[in-house]
Amino acid sequence: MNKLLLLLLFPVGLFAQNDYDMDELARNAPVRATNSVEQLADYFVRNTPDERGCIRAIYAWVTLHVRYLDTSNKSVIWATPEHIDRQRPERVLENRTAVCQGFANLFQALAEACDIECQVVTGIVKNEDGEVMPVGHAWVAANVLDQWYLFDPTWSKPERHQPWVVNDQYFMTPPQQFVLNHLPDDPAWQLLENPVHEDRFRRDDHEALTRFLRESPDAVFNYRDTLQYWLNLDTVQRILQAENRILEFNGSNERVIFSLGQNYWGLFFDLRAQLDTLADRSIIEETIQIDTQHFLNKLALMQQYHQRAQFHFDKLTEPERVAQAEKFFSPKDVAAIVVKLQGDLWTAVFENNHESSKNDINEETLAILQQLNKRARTAYQTAIRQLDCNKLGPSCYEVWHNLSLMDLQLAERYATYAQQLLSEKSASKYLGMAENALKQAENLFKLALDETQTLIRIPPSFEFVKERLQRVQQGPYSIKALDLRKRRLALSSQVELVLNQNAKPGGNPAALASKMEPILDDLTDLCNDIEDNIGLLGQDFCRLTLYNLHQEGYAMRFNQASLLYRTSLDLYEKAVRNNTFAADKKRIITQAQQAFPWLKEAGYSLDHLKKSKRMSAAAAEQRQTQINKLNKSIKDFIDSLE
Repeated sequence: MNKLLLLLLFPVGLFAQNDYDMDELARNAPVRATNSVEQLADYFVRNTPDERGCIRAIYAWVTLHVRYLDTSNKSVIWATPEHIDRQRPERVLENRTAVCQGFANLFQALAEACDIECQVVTGIVKNEDGEVMPVGHAWVAANVLDQWYLFDPTWSKPERHQPWVVNDQYFMTPPQQFVLNHLPDDPAWQLLENPVHEDRFRRDDHEALTRFLRESPDAVFNYRDTLQYWLNLDTVQRILQAENRILEFNGSNERVIFSLGQNYWGLFFDLRAQLDTLADRSIIEETIQIDTQHFLNKLALMQQYHQRAQFHFDKLTEPERVAQAEKFFSPKDVAAIVVKLQGDLWTAVFENNHESSKNDINEETLAILQQLNKRARTAYQTAIRQLDCNKLGPSCYEVWHNLSLMDLQLAERYATYAQQLLSEKSASKYLGMAENALKQAENLFKLALDETQTLIRIPPSFEFVKERLQRVQQGPYSIKALDLRKRRLALSSQVELVLNQNAKPGGNPAALASKMEPILDDLTDLCNDIEDNIGLLGQDFCRLTLYNLHQEGYAMRFNQASLLYRTSLDLYEKAVRNNTFAADKKRIITQAQQAFPWLKEAGYSLDHLKKSKRMSAAAAEQRQTQINKLNKSIKDFIDSLE
């Protein structure tokens, strides 16, 4: 053999030996190296000499270890989300089964993890008989040592009689050979200066195609510059830039048109997921702020993606593809999704303001929350009328979730504000504001109850929904307790004036006692109602609420006893003035005796306060002394009359 022949054969022999070594490396990859894409890629990088060796190891491992398995229920066009999920690189690595998309996805993921530029390519293919397959296919192109090469790991499965021998047929296949049975949707991935149009690919056999490829093209297609420019674009711009090339070379292929629609649908779906996730995180974590204008701009872009997808789908005529295109979201669905996301945006802004104003509860912060709640509600009401909950069930669930959350939080915030007003030293000045806050809270609790009950009827029943329902059910009891306090405070100044022994006699204790009585009846009913519903409302809430009610109850019952006693004193003074004591004596004693049951009830409230261990011993003793002192005064008064 002469020296020139040796020099020509040396690189071929070197590559052959290197490929054999890389095949061995792939065959014998340890199990611990296949737990993740990153681990397997790291194994290849550490044990291969260069990019070519690494790409050979990837090719060998994928073709030797992944088995072709179609689980799409023979759906040749449409793939369910579950089917798509099974083609993700991680799932293919885990299951060791895939269709062509899964083979290509795993190949690409491994290459990129090895820092090798790689792209999944889709298109149509011919079988051995020259027939164009009715379904699309996927393969890969990788930039190895600054040059693009083509690979088809799906069609490179080993022969049955040699299951562990790597099939070289579609490893770094020359473009002129690859295009004989693989036509990419985007002609740039033919890697040819005279790319083949679809009609020629379908019409010509291998011999005719080969003759065409040998001819000098009328105009050279500079695929290298085209790819270099295209690869520097972002995902969206890539689709836009490739669209014209794809339609020029494959415009009569409805699979390609459908695929273009799918691409825009994918952009729509991805952007929707991003906005959904951003809003959800902001709602849940509360401190994450959203740029509202940016969010709204993205919503508009999302609509444009769907419109572009629909533009391509509207070109379809094949009944099967038309039917499959109809499985995408309709314009009505998209309109509902958009307005639902608008509701999510305002809910997220609401939650951010709710968190930032938790230590600054006033009319201004409440007005802001009320306005944001109204914006979100307006959007959600439109969404719920338009949403097809059979198709978009999770979106419907989120609407009821967010509405009930906002209304509950705003109701609780108004109740807290009312409580603050009623706790002021000069609370009587703020009774009107407190009453308005309580009305707002009451209405919001009613809305939240309806919304949460709707939510809890949607399976599955999550624990957090049950907890929210309990919070909502507690709300009306809190409102009633605060309303009792407001009503007592409305009379307190008059009661104090009447009962002030240093002041001149005045006022009408009997009239005040009459006004106090329905409040006390409501107090008793509320306490009994809470005690009967401890299981529904929760022990912690009931204990605290009952403690506060008995605080109010002690004050009101003691004051009621005092008012009745003062009424008897007024009757006595009037009888003395009118010289009718003998005739009025029995009435005066009966009036005074009416105070004893209220003192007993005040003692009952005090016993509850003592048992709760929330009240100090000194405060309890002071109140007991008040009861004893008043009780003695009444008895002494009655004894003096008899």
